[in-house]
Order: sequence, then C-alpha cells, then structure tokens
Amino acid sequence: MDDALLTAVLGRLDASPLEGGSEEFLLAALDSDEALSDVLGGRPRPCPPRPAASEGKDDVDAARAYLRSVTVEGFRGVGPAATLNFEPGPGLTVVCGRNGSGKSTFAEALEVLLTGQLRRWETHSLVFREGWRSMHASHARVRAELFIEGTAGATVVERDWPDDTQDVGKSVAWVQRPREAKTTLKELGWDGPLSSYRPFLSHSELETLLAQPKDLYNQLNSLLGLDDLETAAKRLGSARRDTEAEVRAAKVAQDVLESALGGCEDERAVRALALLRGKTTDLAALDHLAAGATGPDGGELALLGQLAALAAPGEEPTTTVVAALRQAAAQVEAARSESAAQAASMVGMLDQALAHYREQGPGACPVCETPGKLDEKWRAAAEKRLEALRKVAEALTTAERAAQRAITDARALVSQPPGILQRASDFGVDAGPTLALWLQWAGLPIGSGSEDLSALARHLELSGPTLVASVTNVARQANAEISAREHRWSPLAAELRDWCAKAKQADVAKANVAKAKRAEDWLKLANADLRDEQLRPFADRTIALWAELRQESNVELLRMRLAGTANRSHVNFEVTVDGKPAAGLGVMSQGEVNALALSVFLPRATSSRSPLRFVVIDDPVQAMDPAKVAGLARVLAEAGRTRQVVVFTHDDRLPAAVRDLELPARILQVQRRAGSDVDISPAGDPCAQLLADAGALAAGDRVPAPVASCVVPGICRTALEAACIELTRRRRLARGDAQADVEASVESTKKLLPKLALAVLDDAGRVGEVYAWLNRNIGAWAADTVTACNAGAHSASADMGGLVGDTRRLIERLRDRAG
Repeated sequence: MDDALLTAVLGRLDASPLEGGSEEFLLAALDSDEALSDVLGGRPRPCPPRPAASEGKDDVDAARAYLRSVTVEGFRGVGPAATLNFEPGPGLTVVCGRNGSGKSTFAEALEVLLTGQLRRWETHSLVFREGWRSMHASHARVRAELFIEGTAGATVVERDWPDDTQDVGKSVAWVQRPREAKTTLKELGWDGPLSSYRPFLSHSELETLLAQPKDLYNQLNSLLGLDDLETAAKRLGSARRDTEAEVRAAKVAQDVLESALGGCEDERAVRALALLRGKTTDLAALDHLAAGATGPDGGELALLGQLAALAAPGEEPTTTVVAALRQAAAQVEAARSESAAQAASMVGMLDQALAHYREQGPGACPVCETPGKLDEKWRAAAEKRLEALRKVAEALTTAERAAQRAITDARALVSQPPGILQRASDFGVDAGPTLALWLQWAGLPIGSGSEDLSALARHLELSGPTLVASVTNVARQANAEISAREHRWSPLAAELRDWCAKAKQADVAKANVAKAKRAEDWLKLANADLRDEQLRPFADRTIALWAELRQESNVELLRMRLAGTANRSHVNFEVTVDGKPAAGLGVMSQGEVNALALSVFLPRATSSRSPLRFVVIDDPVQAMDPAKVAGLARVLAEAGRTRQVVVFTHDDRLPAAVRDLELPARILQVQRRAGSDVDISPAGDPCAQLLADAGALAAGDRVPAPVASCVVPGICRTALEAACIELTRRRRLARGDAQADVEASVESTKKLLPKLALAVLDDAGRVGEVYAWLNRNIGAWAADTVTACNAGAHSASADMGGLVGDTRRLIERLRDRAG
C-alpha cells in the first residue's frame, strides 16, 4: 500500500481504534490475501511497520513527458505520412480544420499509439471499425516523439500494422530512448496513468462522459489512489462471506446429522441428539461419543459389555475340584470303615488313664476299681495300643480335612447368578436358560459324608460344562448385539466426528465473522471519509471550471461527490437553478452537460500525480453557445499554463475566441488534399499574434502615430520574450530537465536580455555576452533590433514597420538555430 495512504489509515486507527481482534483483521486485509488468510487461520502476523515520514516527495512516480510531434501514415483520414509538431512544454495549441480534413485522426492516432485502442470505437459497430486503414497508403504507422524528464533527446514511440491486416488490434508497438535499444511500451510505466489520468477526450466521450454513472465513478475513484482500500474492503467482505458460509454449512450439516441420529435407537445417537439440541453444544462430550465412548454408566452398551465379559467356571478348575471331592470321599469312606470314630474315642480314654497312672503310679483301676490292674505291664500295653489307635484316628482326621478343603474349593466355583442375566432380555439377549442353569449350579448338595462328597462331585461334573456352554452362548449373543449396534453407529460416529470438526471451525468462523464485519464497517467509513478528502481538490477545481464555463447559465454547481457502492455507484452533482435545488444533470442543456464534462475531465487529466503532461481534446465546442466558447478558451489557456494542451476543432469560434481574448496559443491549420494528403501549417502562435497586432498598429491610422511608435516596440519585445521562453523550454525539456526546474528558470528572468541569455546561452546570468552572440551568429541588425525592442516605450521608433519585420525575422532565425 502507498505509504501516504497507509499513514492516513493508521492515523485514523489511532484515533478510532478497533476492538476484539478486529484491528488485526484490518491490518492483514490492508497487507495481502496471504496475511488475511493467516489471521483467519489463527496464525498471527506482525503488524506492518509504520511508514517513515517523507517530506517533499514527488507526487509523480513515472517521469514527466511532453509531446514533440505526432506522425501518422495510412491511418484513418491520413494517407501519406504527415507530421504534427508541437512545442514541448506547457502551452495551448489549437489545431483547426474543417470536418474531414484529417485533424481528428492525429488525436485518435495518438490515443491508439499509447493505449492500443480507441475508446470512441467501443460504442460503434464492427463495420465502422473496419475502415480504419487509409486507402491512399500501403503502410499504416503512427509515431510520436516525446521529451521525457531525465532523458536527453527525444524518446520515440511507434506502432506499426502488417500490410495484410484489417485488424486494428494486430499491431506491434515499441519505444526507443536516445542511444538505447528498442523496448516495449510497458517500460514507460504509463499503463496506470493512461487509465487513471487519461489525457484523451474525444467529442463522443465528452457527450457520454456523464451518461455512464458507474464508469465516471470508477474513473474518478481510480485517480484518488484509494484502490488499495477498496481491495482491502473486498478482501474483508470476501473473508466475511466465506466464514459466514462455513457457519451456514455447519448448521446445514447439523440438521442433516440430527435427522440421521433421529432414525437410530442407539443410546449414543439419543445422547448425541440431546446434546446437539441443547441450549449450548457440548462439543467435548460429542467428541467423546464420536471417539468411541459407550455412553453413560448403566446404559445398554455397558450392560451388554458385562454380558459379553460374563465368565462361568472353567473346565479345568471344575475337573480338579471334582477329583479332589472324589478322593476325599474315598479317604473318608476308608477311615470310617476302620472304626476311626471309636478309635478316636479310645485315644482320649487311654490318654486320661496313662495320665492318671503317671500321677498316681500302680494301683487299682479308677473306673472298675479292680486292684492291681494298673501296673507297668498295663502301662506298656496301654501305650502300645494308644499308638495304634492314634494312627487310626489321624487317618480319619486327614480324610475329613481333605473333604472340607474339597468342599471349600467347590463352593468357590459356585456363585449366585449375576443380576445382569435377569435384564438381558431387555436388550436382545436370551439368558433365561442360562439363569436356570446358574440357579441349578448354585444349589450345591453339600454334606460331609462320602456319599455327599460323591454327590457334589457328580453335580459339578454334570452341571459345569452345561453352564459354561450356556454362559458362552450368552456372551456370544451379547457380542453379536454389540457388533450390530456398532455397525449401525459407526457411520453416524464418523458423521458426528466430521461435524464436530466443522463445528469447531464454525465457532472460530463465528468469531471471525464478527471481527471481519467490524473491520469492514470501519474501513467503509474510513474509505468514504478519505474519498471525500481526496476528491475535494478535484471537486473544487471542477466547480471552479464550471463557474468559468457556464457563463450565462443559471445552473450553479455546489458539490460533487462519489456515492453508492457496487453497481449503484455514481457521481452525485448537487446543483441549483436560480438558487433552488435541482436534479443534477436533468436540468442541463447538452451544451451545459458538455461544459460540465470538460470541467470533470480537466482536473483528472491534469492531476499533479500524472506523468503525462499533455492533454488532447477533440472537438469540445459543439453544442456550446458563444458565451461558453469564450469561457472554454480561458479555461484551456489557464490549463496551458502548467500543461501541454492540444485542442482539435472544426469550429472557428474557438480560435476566434483565443484571438479576441488575446490568449497565448499556437494555432495550426490542417488541410486535406486529394489522396488523403494532409498538410499542417501555422495559423497563428503567440509570437505571430503579437507581431500581427504590432503590424496592424504600425500600418493603421486608428491610433496616432506618436502613440503607436511608443507601443509597437513594447509589443515586439513581448513577442521576442515569448519566443525566448519557447526556445528555453524546447531545449531544456529536450535534454531531460525537470519541468519544474525549467519553469522556475523562466519565471526568474523578468527582462528581455536575461531571457535572451537563457535562450541562446543557456544562462540568464550571461547578459553581457548576448549582443556579441547576436552579432556573431545572426548579424548586427539582430542586436539593433533587440536594442529597439528593449527600449520599448522609452524611445519612439520612427520605422515601426521595419521593427516589426526585423523582430519577426529575428524570431525565425532564433527558431531555425534551435532546430
């Protein structure tokens, strides 16, 4: 973006800041498409550096240029090559000629030369455009010489057409600077200026300039240098619409997803649908569901998962327990068959008897009181018997312990049926038989006898495998149901997962929409304000020009502004008629519309930012009444003070007005002879006009001779000074001097001799060498002529006619030497 424009925008941003991240969007939009894309994507961008303050910066980016000549051959109304020469530098040139003389061809040829097209043809049929080649020349060519600042010598621009083509678009154009190779027109850097500051205005354009509101809006808007702001606004608008589309797409996708979820009875679909329809959308919970969550605890999937994981006693543990039960039963049976219970009872009695013997010694039996029964012999026999009884009792104890362990292990294999079996049918699993088997399995016939142990072993051996198979079947059913539900849910989960991603992007997009909208609204207001500020100088100049051109019109232009947007954009002219508000162009005559169009055209074409220091206007006089023609002459002459203004006209009123108002201008006459042979001859220039006036005074009798003899030298001196200015501009611009420097040097010389020194010696300070130069290069008569002109009214001239003739001859010699 242009530094000055960026500085203006940043200044407004400082005064009226944007909140909520919108400033970042604005700065990115001012930067580039890539920058705005980064900000939209959450990738931060550094703020653009503030442009350094610049003082005295030249408004013009490309070098300034003036026309030196235009040569046309075989194009439109010109057959053999004809050259129209100009005085490079500011000034008004009026090119006259009757209709059909070929004068407009030079204006059209210059437009085609520099732009490759002729705007006047855009509104005409193809048949009209096909007659662009002259039948009186075999080759078609347009050539121009220009003086460009910074380049010594003339720069040549030429466009040629192949001899065998009727297509005006099939041409070859080139540019050649002095002592350089040929290059393309693009190298001049005028593509933009030729559009924004278009220096060409044909009569057809003059009459339609205000008839196309949008086109005029675009033309004026382009020269304000605010294109970057409009580009930024378009970026923001496009970004906002794209992000709004993301939000809408997410909403449409949500509607589709809700419809799909509504047709699924899966508890996850029900849960997802409830979350989607809630006041706030819990994306984390939805993401969790999409990622494989089975829903809330206690839900059907969780219960199906319990069924799928349900385990029954395994075959190997059951077999081991059954074997242990049977071994214990055999041990118990064997121990009991040996009167193990009686042996255990006897062990107790003998233990007590032996304990009594050890305490009391030999004696009578305490039970039967038989004397002498308890002696050492008894003791030995009793201890031996006790040992045998103990072995029998221990076998029974071991068998009972083994039986108890086997029973405990059997009980460990058995549990009550889990409650989930009672609910299995609610979600599609037939667990009734399994529940009955489990209840049967849980009813163990537990007892301590060998028969009981054998019965328990038989129960486990017969019931276990059946229960395992039944539980396995239930788990298989549960897994099948889970798979069926997953098959139905998986596509929905994928849709939900995709939607969650879109929803997250949409959440970001919603925030971006708000940010972009705030930045867009801010920029629209800033653009409108800056547009009004930038347009004001052009509008003020247009109003001033209209005030000069309207003359006796009762229509007053108060304001001109750009209004509307897009296809409704237009230029609004606020006018009054006899002091009362009126409807713009609707109250104007065609002549007034043309005058207003010219008032709009000139400020744009003569903008200080344009490197094209020439303006070419074709036939602006039509439909203008005499009062407006006089105003037009003044306006064109005023524009000629800073620009090279070339006006083509078939109407004698404009050159007549120039002469009558004694405005500085060169007038050329274009005549067309047989075979489209065009001739251009002087019909008056500032010097010729002045000398003609002086000659009329010298030869006439309307003014007393003594008065005329005092006035004529002064007029001759003015003509000679005008010639000096002309020669100074021509030489200095030809060598590439800046036009501002040339004008400054001209303005700084106020007297004749310094002007002559500047013209012939290129140094206004070498006044003392002027007469020597004239004597040496032209003749003594030239120095005498300068002396007489310089004396002016202070020394009456006896030979006024001779002075006028010598001054004319001196000017011609000076022009000849300058080439």
